[in-house]
Amino acid sequence: MLETIRNNEQNLLLLECGGVLPDRDAAEDRLTAELTIKAMGKMGYAAMNLGAGDFSLGADFLTSIKAEVKFPLISSNLMRKDTGEAFGETYIIRNMGEIKIAVLGVMPSEAFKRISNPKYFENLEIIPPETALQKLVPEVRKQADMVLLLSQCGFEETVLLMNTVKGIDFAISSGSGKKGCLEHITQPPDTSNIFEATYKGIGLGYLKLTYEDKKIVSHENQTITLFKPAPAEDLVSNLFDEVKKMTGAQERQQMEAEAKELLKLKPEEYMKRMLEKQNGVISK
Repeated sequence: MLETIRNNEQNLLLLECGGVLPDRDAAEDRLTAELTIKAMGKMGYAAMNLGAGDFSLGADFLTSIKAEVKFPLISSNLMRKDTGEAFGETYIIRNMGEIKIAVLGVMPSEAFKRISNPKYFENLEIIPPETALQKLVPEVRKQADMVLLLSQCGFEETVLLMNTVKGIDFAISSGSGKKGCLEHITQPPDTSNIFEATYKGIGLGYLKLTYEDKKIVSHENQTITLFKPAPAEDLVSNLFDEVKKMTGAQERQQMEAEAKELLKLKPEEYMKRMLEKQNGVISK
């Protein structure tokens, strides 16, 4: 679908609103996360906003994959406590034809309450979205012709942010659980530039902008429903080989761990364990 759009449009900015990674912490979830990031890189994503669920594997995990990510991870209101630096990119600016677009991303102040392991975010501090945007929006307006906000705050809170922080042209919200996909909400005029992101990847939100003299004169949006998975084309087919390599490595690690445990046993205990394994008996 993206290739089809790119063949018909000169400038395409592909963005992820956040919360795309598994919200559990297990070996298979880390594999899923790594493959998801690689697939997004192959699809040509321009940026990804970070949501609370993306930290379920830990901040260290996200830090470790940053070097492999082909696109920036945005987090306009997430800071490291020890250095005071932003965890990801506070914003990005992209040239789209004759105009420059600034992209910011925020998460709710209470986002980390969803994560069970406090060690995963102990060195991180979420700045209130309004506070962060009040500082950053005037800064990016000096550099860009249009400002787009990716928000994990849900639709209603995003509406409040747009009404409070002046200078944001469009916003895409996520985290509300609704099944819309960049669905235009029939609301009063002050919410006409706010959209909702996809629900579990069932569709692709498509926002088309028309501009003259570096000013947006009109916009239109639609939901492109993705009814079923597309065939694995050459662009992503090598991911299957990567799955085999990564799962093979996990299996070897598991076998090595089991071997270390067996070496700790006395000879008679070892023989008993092996006989039970051969006979299909699980030793308690």
